[in-house]
Amino acid sequence: MLRRRRKNDSGLSENDSPSDLSKPSLIISKLKDITSMLLDAIRHSASDSEELNSETFKVDLDQNHFRLKKSFDVQELTEIKENLKKLLLNQHQAENIRHQSQYAEYSQIVETLVEGIGEFTGDNDDFNKRVDLGLSQIGRVAIELNDLKQIRQQIAQRVIQTKKVLQEKRQRDNEKQQMLTRKIAVLEVQLNKAQEEILIDDMTQLYNRRGFDRRIKEAVERRKMFEQDFALLMFDVDHFKNVNDAHGHQIGDRLLTALGQQVKLVFRLDDFVARYGGEEFAVIIYCSSIDIAQSAADRLRETIDSYGFRYIKDDKAQMLSITISAGVAWCGDDDTPESLIRRADECLYLAKRRGRNRVCVESGLESADVNDKSSISETAPVIARLLTDD
Repeated sequence: MLRRRRKNDSGLSENDSPSDLSKPSLIISKLKDITSMLLDAIRHSASDSEELNSETFKVDLDQNHFRLKKSFDVQELTEIKENLKKLLLNQHQAENIRHQSQYAEYSQIVETLVEGIGEFTGDNDDFNKRVDLGLSQIGRVAIELNDLKQIRQQIAQRVIQTKKVLQEKRQRDNEKQQMLTRKIAVLEVQLNKAQEEILIDDMTQLYNRRGFDRRIKEAVERRKMFEQDFALLMFDVDHFKNVNDAHGHQIGDRLLTALGQQVKLVFRLDDFVARYGGEEFAVIIYCSSIDIAQSAADRLRETIDSYGFRYIKDDKAQMLSITISAGVAWCGDDDTPESLIRRADECLYLAKRRGRNRVCVESGLESADVNDKSSISETAPVIARLLTDD
């Protein structure tokens, strides 16, 4: 008597391995990872504005993002794709920003990725149905036929058909995997470029506040895990408002751009230079002592003090000289990004209080007189607001 093999819920026998039939999970996972990175980049680049209803946009984006991570259903993936297209298009139309093509490009990339996931999942659904059908037919043959020779012939035919389905599937998978691998490589390049642009200040081409916030957090964590020492330098242009009032905001912007280039020349490639906001800059200096960081800060101050910014006004060459005030704080074992920034900022304001065009390190905070400390305490609300800004 012929004994049938038990089948599980998918229609396969216990000896059959579904993983041998199809292995799309790695590609789907990779596509979803890249899509998640891209949606995070879109969320960070969205302008914060009540008029644009940005909070609602971010909430809707997060909801679709969460559904995308969890879903393997073709119909739901299609719905998510349409939701994302509509959401990004509405946001793109609402925002009046210089880089107007950014959201359109993001939308196209998201659509491509979600469609890729949907196609891969959908193709496997169809494939599994065809394999299940072939296996169930083999089972019926074993029940309906009594002649062993006929049973062997019928089963052999069904096995050949199933093998053909498997071969076709493997070929399609290989072709699709090669195509998706190429697309992933291109999309990763585009995504890395887009993420880098989000972290760059348009005017100075230095890292912006968002880029600084990420790096200072990483630096503090690495300090605790790997004991990679560093100091934080914060400085700004003395009397910059007077520069704008006397020479105009366009000249002020050009001055900040030139200043940013000078700062990059003074520090090493390993150090991290960012525009913190307005005329204030920040530098993460990787070194073994605060004395080395102070020397680097003094070298920067002297360079800026001797630098003459030249420009043309009314067909005449003009030269503008500026100075900076700077504060340096050393990252300790118990520091957080907030505490380190606060101390560096206090040193900066102490430098201004003591006459500007100078560098103050945190050891100077202990020797600050009563008037100095009073002035620093008055700036504390300003520093607190800066620390909570996005």
